[in-house]
Amino acid sequence: MKRIILLLLTGFTTFIYAQKAEIEKKKVTIKIPKNEFYKGLNTYDIIIQGDDSWNKEYAHKTKKTYEHNVTKNSIENYSKKDTINPDFRVFMGYKGATYKKSSNGQFALDGDFKYLILDKNNEIIYEKGLNAAMYSVTYNGKPNQSLTNDLNNLAYKYIGDNNLITNEKEFTLNYGIFEKADKFEDLIEFNTKTDEFLNKIENNSLDNSYLSGLEKFYSSFVGKEYKKINSKDLNEIVYLNLSLVNLFLSNFDQSLEYLETAKQNVGMFSMWPTNTKSIIDSFILVNSKNSGVKINNLSYDSVYYINLDGSVIQKGQAKTGKLKIDRFANLSEGSLMKSDDPTKAKVWIYKDNGDADFVLVDDATTIKTNNGVELNFISYNNKFLLAEKTNDACYKQFESNSDVIYCNQNGKFEIRK
Repeated sequence: MKRIILLLLTGFTTFIYAQKAEIEKKKVTIKIPKNEFYKGLNTYDIIIQGDDSWNKEYAHKTKKTYEHNVTKNSIENYSKKDTINPDFRVFMGYKGATYKKSSNGQFALDGDFKYLILDKNNEIIYEKGLNAAMYSVTYNGKPNQSLTNDLNNLAYKYIGDNNLITNEKEFTLNYGIFEKADKFEDLIEFNTKTDEFLNKIENNSLDNSYLSGLEKFYSSFVGKEYKKINSKDLNEIVYLNLSLVNLFLSNFDQSLEYLETAKQNVGMFSMWPTNTKSIIDSFILVNSKNSGVKINNLSYDSVYYINLDGSVIQKGQAKTGKLKIDRFANLSEGSLMKSDDPTKAKVWIYKDNGDADFVLVDDATTIKTNNGVELNFISYNNKFLLAEKTNDACYKQFESNSDVIYCNQNGKFEIRK
């Protein structure tokens, strides 16, 4: 490694040399920090759901779902898979174009991927609708089977990436030290404390009192100056170490903030350790608060729709029946349902005689359930959200674990800070 000598002029005429700040990496096996709720999640199941755009010949005759088409793979830990009474279930869906062969010869999906994770009580752990493209690693010339395999693999990847059934995992941690710091007592102490920190991580012997003290110590280096040591290099490793400390304090927002500050100090030709953010992200879900929001009418298509019994009211006209409301925005035109635009938000109404109808949603559309719950559609970021009014006349998204509150500000909905 090329050595860059840093020159420091003391109070006299003595010249002292120090090496520049360096980012190092270390592989350690970490016991995943989890709150009590997530410590209780040890078994899983994956359910593949389809909508009316799927070929129903491949659906299970009674369950009306598609996971029975999944072939056995080498990535899942089947000892933790429980198809009868799992601790949580991952529901997966896809709406979009079928497989297309790309220019590199691989087959790809491009559409709306839908995730819904529920615990034993059907309370929402995680939900997301994502418009994306992905290359298939399972395509075998049978699109229906390949789709279920790809969705199954995506679900298991999410389980693994977020440590839902993992208690220990090997990570490569990035941290900062000073090289050739033997003439600088404070830099020697920085390195010594950093080595101690890494040893404690490796031995799973960290505690909050120690971490708080270490955070205070690293923070004392912010704003310090050393001649011939680039201040950006100094800040890069100080904030990187502060990010690591806050990761183990479970202060994830602060950890990400420190990491972003560290990244802003990276030199033009420096290599930034991109895996650091993924490590922080992997700890967030298993330390989050369970929302307690329950899906009351769980169905074979709940990853696509919110299912309600009631009436949809638009322009003074009410249509009553079993209602299906898009759970996530649809950005791909993969639906075979007859409507003038598959991507527009809509409410489907199914009558007892089998007749089906729909209304296209606008900001004046409302729903009243048979249980007396009144719901409104609010427009935010060019999407309509089904929402319930809060006590302060703002709105919270219905049947969602999101804690975001939307308030009408001069005719436009904004997120309450």
